Amino acid sequence: MRRSAISIATPWLAAALAALSAPGCDLDPLPAVQCDLIECNDGNPCTEDRCNPFDGTCQFEVLIAGTVCDTGDACDGVATCTEDGACISTDPIDTGDGDPCTEDICDPLTGVVTHPPIQGCMVTDPGWQPLPTTGAPSPRWLHVGLWTGTEMLIWGGKPGAGAVSGDGALYDPTTDTWRPMSMTGAPAARHSPSAVWTGSEMIVWGGFGQSSYLTDGARYDPATDTWTPITSVGAPTGRTFQGTAWTGTEMVLWGGSDGPTPLGDGARYNPTADSWTSLPAAGAPSPRLKPSATWTGSEVVFWGGTNTFDWLNSGARFNPATGLWSGATTTQGVLLMRETHTAVWTGDRVAVWGGWDGGNFLNDGALYDPVGNSWSPMAATGAPSNRAKHTATWTGDAMFVWGGCAGQTCESGYRETGGIWRPLGGPEGGWSPVVANDNLSARSDHIAVWTGTEIIIWGGYDGDELGDGARATIDEL
Repeated sequence: MRRSAISIATPWLAAALAALSAPGCDLDPLPAVQCDLIECNDGNPCTEDRCNPFDGTCQFEVLIAGTVCDTGDACDGVATCTEDGACISTDPIDTGDGDPCTEDICDPLTGVVTHPPIQGCMVTDPGWQPLPTTGAPSPRWLHVGLWTGTEMLIWGGKPGAGAVSGDGALYDPTTDTWRPMSMTGAPAARHSPSAVWTGSEMIVWGGFGQSSYLTDGARYDPATDTWTPITSVGAPTGRTFQGTAWTGTEMVLWGGSDGPTPLGDGARYNPTADSWTSLPAAGAPSPRLKPSATWTGSEVVFWGGTNTFDWLNSGARFNPATGLWSGATTTQGVLLMRETHTAVWTGDRVAVWGGWDGGNFLNDGALYDPVGNSWSPMAATGAPSNRAKHTATWTGDAMFVWGGCAGQTCESGYRETGGIWRPLGGPEGGWSPVVANDNLSARSDHIAVWTGTEIIIWGGYDGDELGDGARATIDEL
């Protein structure tokens, strides 16, 4: 807001002039300043802007709190000034039409709201069907959850503050029943271990136990309900939040944290030989925890994460055939730095979505081509709301995103919605919203598996540990 003090008879100016002209005043008059030639405008509608006619300085006085102001955006509706001099919208225009398959657009110049349809959008209500609780594992999060081909396997995790679990169970969707896992020979209780399904066994390694980071593990065979310990010779140091992938013959893990230290090493475990081989240091990414690890069919792509002080948008590719790092992932056109994002292999791209950048929860994504070492955009229109600690499950032709959180430090704002991204209709693909359903409550840190016909979700955290889950057949998948 601009005012020319020459043209305004303000009380402070009148007093100054009277003082200078008072009898006996021995002060020399200050030189006249042409305030009409001085622009005093701070661009803030909640200040009164003045030019001092004696020295030409600009002065900005905050208007009284509650004064109606103009933000410059017609969509903000009614706005008023705060005590700090900020113009804040108090009654913005409601742009929502309640239809998740339309965009809600407000023109900032006119305030006119339009609702163009989102092309290809199909609203999905999964119609979640609750899993039985009889025989189910106790409530927990940071647990293992894998699909064996016929059953969903749950093991380990955190059942409460300062506690860890060393038990588990298997759920059969055909019979809709749970059966317990043997604890004979099972690894010590822990949360956040590496875990992969080999086609016949689950391999579990590392994680955090009762009071320390663990360097041991075991293999579980659901057909015989038996555990076999794996060697610790040559195994990496204990850690959590490492990136882990199964290559078809080996479990490859890298990075993670042993508490105060982000780690920049890793190893590969061969269950046939029961042996470990360290990953080379040359060409490896910088130390970090919470990177994603995606198997492409020939390489493991490690990307993103945090080193506890900075969030990262870099990574590297490891080739198990050569035993060498293939090269760093390009940062040209890359997504913003992030951790606790998800990454799935689509058949020719790594689809990265969501996460946290240390200050903001994100709802964008991008596609990484390891052959061309290049990034391309993922559609943003219709994407789920911002979140981290969600799940993303590849179904063979679509990515199913669900759950997560977005409150301060991800301790609130739990999500009960999601989205389905399909790589169709253009290079960026397209999203369809997954709406909330009463049979599956909001949560983060849960697990999700794809059976070939159904999505199954179980466990997690919503401020308390959860011990329930649900299943749904998604026809359009």
